[in-house]
Amino acid sequence: MEEEDKFSIMALNDTQQAFEAISRAQSILIVSRANPTPDTVASVSALLHFLKLIQKNVTAVIPGFDSSQAPSFLSNSNEVQSTIGALRNLHISVDVSRVPLNEFFYDVRDKKLEITLVPKEGEWSPDDLVHTHDRERFDLIIALDCPDQKSLGSFDTQHTELLYRLPLLNIDASSENERWGQINLVDITSSSTAEILLSLMESWGEEWQNAEIATAILAGMMAKTKSFRTASVTPQTLATTAKLISAGGDRKAVVHGLWRTKNIKTLQLWGRVLSRLDHDKQSGITWSVLQRDDFLETNCHESTLGDVLDELLVFMSDAHGIALLYEPTDTKNVQVLLHARTPYSAEELARTFHAVGTRERVQFSSMKHTRVQDAVQEIIPVLISKMKDLSN
Repeated sequence: MEEEDKFSIMALNDTQQAFEAISRAQSILIVSRANPTPDTVASVSALLHFLKLIQKNVTAVIPGFDSSQAPSFLSNSNEVQSTIGALRNLHISVDVSRVPLNEFFYDVRDKKLEITLVPKEGEWSPDDLVHTHDRERFDLIIALDCPDQKSLGSFDTQHTELLYRLPLLNIDASSENERWGQINLVDITSSSTAEILLSLMESWGEEWQNAEIATAILAGMMAKTKSFRTASVTPQTLATTAKLISAGGDRKAVVHGLWRTKNIKTLQLWGRVLSRLDHDKQSGITWSVLQRDDFLETNCHESTLGDVLDELLVFMSDAHGIALLYEPTDTKNVQVLLHARTPYSAEELARTFHAVGTRERVQFSSMKHTRVQDAVQEIIPVLISKMKDLSN
């Protein structure tokens, strides 16, 4: 993006800046938080549909995403990638006009590519060697539902340079958002990131009005508000919902996909979580545990625990923090999923354990324990103590 273009964009309001950035971009990368919630996935799906509709080259990445876990009504979830893949090619050229090439060969040793060039006669000098990059694969990054850069998880650690090298549009509805993009479309009065996306899409007119986009945005809004049961729901939210349904948004499919497809095995897992709930009234910390056998006997995957945590949050309004400690089926060490309510920070509560995530939700591993009951004895007292410190 040219320097004069940057200055002209900055003179516009947030929505206009976002519109201009997308309009000028040719190849766009969508990224979202690691360990996404259903509303995050739905928002990515909606934007992916829309950007293709307006003739943009687009790639969508959710770190660690498993498309088999996505709701079936999101028709393009199989297009969402878990990693970004190749970014740009590196070209190495050697001037052979003075010293002709006889042969060359290469090998990979100790994770290093070694290329050997054999001249017919003489030798090359360092000045004969030139290396260049192809042009950038992307010219704009759009981050959805990411309050900060760390919430990108492995994408942040692996592609930090890319995040600083390219212009980044940050779209979010969280009050915790740190406005970490060059352009920040952050609206804490919106019910969800999906609702913000619709407002942005309307800048192009009626292009967004098709059933797939309307259904994905509707799903994002309903998932975030627990079917319009949270305090973030406003008259504008309900008016937007009516608009989406008129445009072909399939409310029945969303309700069925998000809440009515829980099979008996999943409900059994939820029952085990509920039966083992424990609570420290003074600190406001609630926790529950799952053993490895719980997943095997119910034939459930650990990915369902995000939904379990979301449901607990709806019905346990007095809990400042909720922790699920579990023994995963594919690794030895106990894992912990922790959610904290504003004004508390999950990152701060779990700082001792080197947690990864956002102020709202983090995940970490208990490096010392393979049995969940042993992990409880160490981790819960630390969380309780930290919560008490933050409350004072």
